[in-house]
Amino acid sequence: MKVENKDRIPLLLTILIRGISFFALLNILQLRMREIGGSLFMVNMLSTVNGLTQTIATPIWGAISDNQCKRKYLLIPLIIIPSFFYPFFSIVSIPILLIILRGATSFFQSGFQPITLAMASERNDKNINTISKEMSLVNISSSIGMLLSKLLLSVLLIILSIKYSFICLFAISVLSVVPVFFIKESERKIRKKKNRNFIKNLFPIIENPKPFKENGMWAIYFSAFIRQMGITGSLASLTIFMNENIGMSTSLAVGITAINPIAQVVSQMFSVILIKKIGDKNCNIWGIIQSGLSLFIFAFASNYFLIIIAYSVLGLAYGVYINGTVTYISRNTDKNRRAEMMGLLRSFRSLGVIIGPIFTGIIIQYSYSLMFILSGSLITLSSLLVIIYSK
Repeated sequence: MKVENKDRIPLLLTILIRGISFFALLNILQLRMREIGGSLFMVNMLSTVNGLTQTIATPIWGAISDNQCKRKYLLIPLIIIPSFFYPFFSIVSIPILLIILRGATSFFQSGFQPITLAMASERNDKNINTISKEMSLVNISSSIGMLLSKLLLSVLLIILSIKYSFICLFAISVLSVVPVFFIKESERKIRKKKNRNFIKNLFPIIENPKPFKENGMWAIYFSAFIRQMGITGSLASLTIFMNENIGMSTSLAVGITAINPIAQVVSQMFSVILIKKIGDKNCNIWGIIQSGLSLFIFAFASNYFLIIIAYSVLGLAYGVYINGTVTYISRNTDKNRRAEMMGLLRSFRSLGVIIGPIFTGIIIQYSYSLMFILSGSLITLSSLLVIIYSK
């Protein structure tokens, strides 16, 4: 996809570079926890704390951003502050302290996505074609960052120890703030609100839930929660499934996950055309159904080929789903509340990250196939919420 407007390049570079350090951190923290003697329960707690923190903090940062004349000035500390936590991950040697440090990092990191999505959507008003293009470029940059993070981390762990790898990720994370200074952003007109208490300032949705209720928007958010719950829960033990049930080596099982971001990039490039043809709501629905389909393929996978197909279908589904979803939210939300509503989407998805592994962890004791089928069925059925209620 050709980037016609050079003004958007600094924002996309920030998202890409920051994505390298962000997604690498998700993987290397698990290894660090095991290195300092943390149990598997402690490893899972890293994801739980991350999800819980994002559920609470994301809409807060979105609401704060909506009250700023220029969002990029808030984006700068939200990149710099968590970056300086990275070196401490290599020093901390007590599992519970590592979890606390992870929670602190997640608190600041959670504001990045809703703010960047809101900044990208403000290049237009409510035109579905232009919004979908901007959202696609943002999500492509994030997916490329995810792909590069996997490649970088595999190299770092060969030439450096886990402890020193954090220093490299720190440098990349700090570097990602440089393009922010080159972002051209128009000053926004902010409507001052009076007589609002502290809680309502942080969570405007409590005082005025109108955007959540209109056009069946709530169905978009609840289906996002169910989809994320099923996907995260199923992927939580997928490496073990590939190792023990398919017979893959651990290195191959990890490496094969790179198919997911590659498929995401391809899907996001074509999602702009698809949204133009069938609409953002229908892309959301198709992305949900296709996500469920990928888990059905995992359920019957007995060889490498079917695993590759399942990961490809999942990646293709995500690109269509996420671009259709954020385009729909952008079109149906006032500019002055757009980051807040993007943050609320992240909160619902983060809630799914918390509950998903618990839900599938109970079922997986009986059967991997049963877990995949039930998760896939639940995700597919959640598309009915959007079909029936979203306008």
